[in-house]
Amino acid sequence: MVSPSNTRLTPSPSAPPDMHDAAFHDAEIVRWIEWAAAGYFRITLGLTVVLLSVAVARSRALPRWSAPLALLAGFAFIADGITVGTDGFTGGVPNLVAWAAFILFAVIATIAAWWRGRSDRLTEHQPAQDRLTRS
Repeated sequence: MVSPSNTRLTPSPSAPPDMHDAAFHDAEIVRWIEWAAAGYFRITLGLTVVLLSVAVARSRALPRWSAPLALLAGFAFIADGITVGTDGFTGGVPNLVAWAAFILFAVIATIAAWWRGRSDRLTEHQPAQDRLTRS
């Protein structure tokens, strides 16, 4: 029986010792590509949310006062994308602000859609005379 104190663990290298520098260099390049792709995604998400805020401000589908939340989330996503593209995954303030504002906007949009759908149902089931006086 072999006791754990008598066993010697030797690491199994994935690359020969003379190739370690090249392997680390390749891994670093892959990490940079990951940062670039994540930064690009967050910038395009930010631009999409900014366009969504413009659409909300111009339409009557959602309350117009909710558009600045989406605008804040969009600009914060853009700032976070630039930060991720240059510094990597730092998890800074822009990321927190972006997700907090976006989640708050999503909750407001959900409540507004639910409330609007509920009020539409109430007017559909009213007698015709009540609908005429209400309009």
